[in-house]
Amino acid sequence: MTAERLLNAIAAYLRPLVEAEGGVFALSATVDETLSLLAHSAGRFRVVLQWQQERQGGCRGAREMTVLVIVQMGSGVPSAAPGDLLSVQRLSGGGAYTDASLMRRASEVCAWVLGIHFPAHADVSQDWPVMQPGRYYWLHDRNVPTVQRAHEFTIAYAQDVVTVSAVSIA
Repeated sequence: MTAERLLNAIAAYLRPLVEAEGGVFALSATVDETLSLLAHSAGRFRVVLQWQQERQGGCRGAREMTVLVIVQMGSGVPSAAPGDLLSVQRLSGGGAYTDASLMRRASEVCAWVLGIHFPAHADVSQDWPVMQPGRYYWLHDRNVPTVQRAHEFTIAYAQDVVTVSAVSIA
């Protein structure tokens, strides 16, 4: 398994779920790309999946990848404290109002991510839950006209092939 394959598999799973709910999905590899996406509101709710980091796991060949799942509400969100935005109605993509708040959307998306399972891949850790939740926080940036909520998830996996080679020391 590689981080790229894993990230693309998660994106392929999330994209149709987000789009079925009338949202927009984006995959991002960098913080700059994510900020650029968030600065230009999709006009409805959006989910951005961003690769965050990769690190060595607990044993040879084991790796851990952390991703950010960012939920952004559409344009027209008033500038106010995050607590004031929990139940504001927003226009959906079709022009109708939706009562889905940012917190409700974020909870829904996090439930999708936590439910991910990779039964066909022995090189992905199958300990429940597969996606380990981490920190979550509000994203505030003066260049971004909307409010976002970010959630970190870490997944353990094994690299494709790790071979042992004997090296002689002279």
